[in-house]
Amino acid sequence: MSLARVEDPSRRVLWASLGAAAFILSLGALDPITRGAVDLPALMPPFGASTVIVFFAPDTAASRAWNVIVGHLGSALVASLVLLAMNDSPLATQAAVAVAGAGVWMVLTKSIHPPGGATALLATLGGHKLSAGPIFLPLLAGCLSLVGIRWLLDRWLHWTVGDTQLRHDGTSSRHTLQTSALASELPWTCQVCGSGAQSTSRDEPSAA
Repeated sequence: MSLARVEDPSRRVLWASLGAAAFILSLGALDPITRGAVDLPALMPPFGASTVIVFFAPDTAASRAWNVIVGHLGSALVASLVLLAMNDSPLATQAAVAVAGAGVWMVLTKSIHPPGGATALLATLGGHKLSAGPIFLPLLAGCLSLVGIRWLLDRWLHWTVGDTQLRHDGTSSRHTLQTSALASELPWTCQVCGSGAQSTSRDEPSAA
C-alpha cells in the first residue's frame, strides 16, 4: 500500500497534506543548519513545486525518488557549468541556456522533474553564490528529506492499511483469493463480499 494506491480522493488529499506539511516543517528545521554552513536557506522555492508533485501527484513518474534527486542536483550542476562557461554573457542568456540544459539533462537521465528547471533558473539568477558548490548542500538535504518523508508515509500506509485500497465509500477493495497449485482450475471466493466464480474444471460436476 502506498499513497499512489489510495483511491478515495478525500483520504489521499488528507495524507498528502500531512506529508507536505511534514516536509516543509523539516526544511524549517534544516534551515538554520544550511544557513550556518553555506549561508543558504533549506526553504528554497523549487521545493514548493516538488512538494505538490511528490504528495499530490504520487502516481506520476516525476514523483519518483530518482527524478527528485537527479532532477534537482543535475539541474543545479548544469547551471553551475553554464555560469562558469558563460561568465560574461547577459543574465537572460545564461538563464536560457541553463534551463534548456537542465531539461536536456533530465531527458537524458530519465529524471524529468519540472521543479528542476526552477532550480536551474534560481542558481543562474543567484549568480556564483548559488553555484559551484554551496547550493548543493541545501538541495541535497531537501531532496533526501522529501524522499524520506514520502517513503515513511508509504510505509505507514502499508503498515496500517496493508495492501487494501481505500475506495470512495471508505470500504476495502482487497480481494483475498483462495488458491492452490491448480488455481486456474478452481473456483475463487472474495473474502470481502462473498461472491465467487464457478469452477472452470470440466471434470468436476457443478454444485447443486
